Parts: sequence; C-alpha cells; structure tokens
Amino acid sequence: MHATDFSRASTAALKRAIAMAKADRAQLIIVHVMTPPSLALPGDGYVSPRLYEELEASARAQAQKRLDAIVAQARKAGARATGLPTGAPGSPSSSWAAWRRGWSPACRARC
Repeated sequence: MHATDFSRASTAALKRAIAMAKADRAQLIIVHVMTPPSLALPGDGYVSPRLYEELEASARAQAQKRLDAIVAQARKAGARATGLPTGAPGSPSSSWAAWRRGWSPACRARC
C-alpha cells in the first residue's frame, strides 16, 4: 500500500512502493485521503451547504484525477496498481473496513 498526498515526498515513496510490489508480484494499492475543503472567508464566514458541496465535489474530482494519473504511472512502470480514493476521515467513503470486506480471508488476515 502506498498513501499519497501528491507531494514530492510521496512521489519518491511511490517509486519504492512500485519496486516492492513488482519484486513481490503483489498488487499495489494507492490511497489518497481527502481532507475537507478549508475556506477563509471574510465577515461571518457563512458558506451555504450547496456551495460547500460544490466545492467538495470539485476538490474530490481533482483528487481523483491526480490519483488516476499516479495509478497509470505505477501501471506503466509494471506494477499491478489500484487506486483507492477516500473522503474525509470518518466519512462513509473512507471506510477501509468496508472496502477490505471484498478481499479473500487470507489477505484480510495479513493486511
């Protein structure tokens, strides 16, 4: 598994993760945990729920695009890579356990 925040440091770590996955003939799971959009607004700082949802959807789409590019890079380098986008910690889309339920019992025991 490789966790990315799209920084230079995580890019360097990706190279190592790809090498390890290839050496072990293992699947490389690339995960990104998106933090909620932060807004600095003058005045009372009110943001309507609709606007916030639009901003969050835009940020999620951007993160997905970047994650897809990293998965493509890993595949091009010869790794069997899968991307796992997640929402803010604690959100329904960030449930590692729910995603992991689809794994075989042997893999769940090791992972």
